[in-house]
Amino acid sequence: NSTIIFIDNDNDSDYTNANTANTVSITGGFEGRGILVITGNLTLGGNVAYEGLIYVMGTLTISGGGTKTITGGIISNNTVAIAGASVTVTYDQATLDAVARESGGSAVVRWARQ
Repeated sequence: NSTIIFIDNDNDSDYTNANTANTVSITGGFEGRGILVITGNLTLGGNVAYEGLIYVMGTLTISGGGTKTITGGIISNNTVAIAGASVTVTYDQATLDAVARESGGSAVVRWARQ
């Protein structure tokens, strides 16, 4: 089953100003299937195996060691930066279609703003 994960870590209400975005860092072993939406910036490090869509409303940075394999697609409203990482991104419409059809749970993660 697919999971929809929405992480709101931007500091403005309309998600349009990348300069106000906070960064979520996911490191270590990250595996999943579904739709991952980040309202700010995302940094991926370590091993990543993800099927589905990763949509980042800010900057997506893929760095560090480990192997990163993303099957489906990635979208970034700003830029995608790859530094010192072994990355394979395979656009796969069939995976995106399957993820969209699957019913799964959702998780809402809220970051405390200070």
